[in-house]
Amino acid sequence: MNVDFAKLQMAADFQLSDAVYGFGAGIFFGYFIFEIPSNVILHRVGARVWIARIMISWGIISALTMFVTTPTMFYMMRFLLGAAEAGFFPGTILYLTYWFPAQRRWRMTTLFIRHRAVGSHWRAD
Repeated sequence: MNVDFAKLQMAADFQLSDAVYGFGAGIFFGYFIFEIPSNVILHRVGARVWIARIMISWGIISALTMFVTTPTMFYMMRFLLGAAEAGFFPGTILYLTYWFPAQRRWRMTTLFIRHRAVGSHWRAD
């Protein structure tokens, strides 16, 4: 979603066409390739460790995105960002199962999904 906010400035600075931007924004969804391997590793090493790895690598790659100057670099960073994010959603859902009993889990899962989808603040209405 952040790439949508940055599009106007990036397009002007790097002369990115709409096709280049569209492909770069879409290549992020290559994380689907890494979802299953990420979940297998998550099961082996544990949710806490794997979610920490996801967040650290996601943050580093996000920060490195500031050095993008060409369409090829844009494609690479978007793909790497997607690969780094793979497993975050299912890992977090699994982690929620450790914290909350079954009768409360649906509410916490709903709050997480709502927050992730619309970026709203966490609150238990």
